[in-house]
Formats: sequence, C-alpha cells, structure tokens
Amino acid sequence: MNLTHLLPVLLLAGGTPRPPLTCTVSPRVIEAGAFYNGASVRIQGTAAYGSKVIVTIAGRDGAERFGRKAQIGPIWLNAGKVRISGAPSLFLRFSPAPVTSLLSQDAIVRQRLDEKSLMARIRIEPPSADYRDDVATRNSYLALRKGEGTYSFGNRGIVMGDAGQCASYALDLRWPKLAPPMIYEVRVYEVVQGAVARETSADLSVVRTGFPAWLAGMAANRASLYGVVSVLIGALAGFGIDRLTTLLFRRKRFIPH
Repeated sequence: MNLTHLLPVLLLAGGTPRPPLTCTVSPRVIEAGAFYNGASVRIQGTAAYGSKVIVTIAGRDGAERFGRKAQIGPIWLNAGKVRISGAPSLFLRFSPAPVTSLLSQDAIVRQRLDEKSLMARIRIEPPSADYRDDVATRNSYLALRKGEGTYSFGNRGIVMGDAGQCASYALDLRWPKLAPPMIYEVRVYEVVQGAVARETSADLSVVRTGFPAWLAGMAANRASLYGVVSVLIGALAGFGIDRLTTLLFRRKRFIPH
C-alpha cells in the first residue's frame, strides 16, 4: 500500500494530528427586506483527509395547525384541524453522494438524516383512532414542506476537494424565501469509514429589515392598528395594479358583470 492510501489511516489512528473540522457560512445574516426573494448561501470548510461530509440546516421546532386527512372507503378527505409539533421549521440536507452509501441505516436514523426519522419526531394532537389517518397527515405535511422548499433531502450538492493534508468541501445553495426569520443551525458531519467521526456547527440568521420588520413589529405589538394598515395596503396595491394596467394598455381592465 502506498503512502497516499496510508495517510487517512495514519490520521485517524493518531499518527498525525487530524486537521480541525471547520465550517464557514456566507453570509452569516440574511436580510429579508421589502423585495426579499431568497438568497444565495455558501457553506465551506475543511475535514480530515479521505473523509466525506454531510451538511444539514435546521430551524427550531415549532407548533402549528394543520389539516388532518381521513380515509372514507377508497377516498382521502380533510377531517378538521390538528396540532402538529416536534417538526423543525426548516430542514435541508446535502451530501456529496447518496447518504445510504456513506452511513449505515442505524447511523442515519440516529442522526435523523432521512425523511422517516424526521417524521417520527412529529406529534399529532389529538391522535386519530386509526393510525393510517396520522400517517396520511404526516405525509401531507412532508409533501407541503418539500413543495415550498423548506424541507429537502438531497443526495448531492457538496463538492469535495483536496486541500493538502486535509479534505475541503463547498456547498452553494439558494435559500428558500419561505423560511421564517430566526436563527438556523448549520451542522457538518464528518464521515469516515461509514461512521460519523466528528461534528461541528455554525449559525445562520434570517432577519426582517425595513418595511417588513416594521409591519411585523406592528402585528406583534399593535394588532388593531396592524389590521387597519393591512386593509390600506391591500387597497393601495389594488389601485396600483389598476393604474399600471391603465398606463400599459391605455384602458381600464375589463370587469365582467
């Protein structure tokens, strides 16, 4: 065996100190202003020579109301609202190859890196007498989050490289515009020989700025005034669209009677 193949073994065996597992996020703060439409984010760093990395981005768990699905014969119908909790507000996973080729299924479940283990965290209240209804509700919730881009389980995206005596990695992603303002955790898993050897993390913040921040503050502190302002904004928006249409087409929009 040549030195190239021996180097990962020596690094892991303690023959040479392993390079630090690092993670840099740029930008660290995403500003959601009046014309916010998502953002470009880059995550990069270094890991042990010969290793791979898996990156996840997760928001804090929350609770929300969601429509329950119930089966009546062969048909699934909406059956009222339930309270869903235990699910992160956002969960994105990236890797340089299929996760199942990097980790065992037990390790994937232990680190909660797949859809099944993430959905197992969800609590539905009140629970249904028929477990199939709760399964359908979880599946509908997952489909909704994946459709809006706040849940993703990608098996690609990370580019691994050689940085001398360590490995380098880089990930470029488009931040979903529907991700709510909060502090998110970027977590990096260093994978060596089918197991997670080390982990590190960094924060990524999304904050409202300008008019959206002012409007959110009003909604939280002055609800009655917020209602009035919302009606005015809707009316002005309608007037603006009507005026723009008139300028573009030299006539009023046709409104059928």
